[in-house]
Amino acid sequence: MNQYPLPKTANESYYRWIKCESKDFLPDDSQKFIMGLVEESLNNGLFYTKDVFAQVEEKIKNILPLDYKREMNQVENGVLGMEVYYARKTVETIRDFNNANEVLNNLQLTEGKELGTIKLNNGMTIHKVKINNIIDSMNINCLGIRGGKGVTFTLSAVSIENGLNRKYLFDQCALCEQ
Repeated sequence: MNQYPLPKTANESYYRWIKCESKDFLPDDSQKFIMGLVEESLNNGLFYTKDVFAQVEEKIKNILPLDYKREMNQVENGVLGMEVYYARKTVETIRDFNNANEVLNNLQLTEGKELGTIKLNNGMTIHKVKINNIIDSMNINCLGIRGGKGVTFTLSAVSIENGLNRKYLFDQCALCEQ
């Protein structure tokens, strides 16, 4: 890439990436380029936004417009900071969807499957959980019983896996105390 097409404003950057957390988001070539740099930074073990930004900036500063530091007083790291921020959100969303799809397949989750009891991360236990409808791996509609009443709720495949594991671990701890 000869020149990164940096948006003129942070607001323009926002609208460029507005669907970045949607599974239907289709990044253009420049977005794919910066996503690749962000992913490389994350794969290199960087975590903090300031560190990811610094590595991306170092790699592309020679193809940025001379005034690329514009709007520094309005948003952290200016317009380029917004591009890196949204690229990271996109990379993490893709990773989350891929992970959830893998779990969906590994657990063989299907509509009508009975899961038994799960323990949610807020400590609530739901019994007789059954998958009612699968929209996608991030949106699985379930039915269950809590406090003797029927409940409906939506979880991701990862949340279901964690709920089943949490219930198992909770049961193991209860056995240890006996």
